[in-house]
Amino acid sequence: MKKPMHRSKTMWFSFALVVFGALFDNFSSIQGVISDRYYGFSYIIIGILVAILRFLTTKPLDER
Repeated sequence: MKKPMHRSKTMWFSFALVVFGALFDNFSSIQGVISDRYYGFSYIIIGILVAILRFLTTKPLDER
């Protein structure tokens, strides 16, 4: 039987990115939070965080 995805840190991070992206796209009042100069840097940070989460994953959810 498959384990629920809520046990995955990577999935929680992905969910947070989706929520933040939707909020950022739909509410002009928060669009100024990240300057256009930092978009590239923010993608670098997100990529690093995803890589860290992937390295922390040592076994499938089914084995937890």
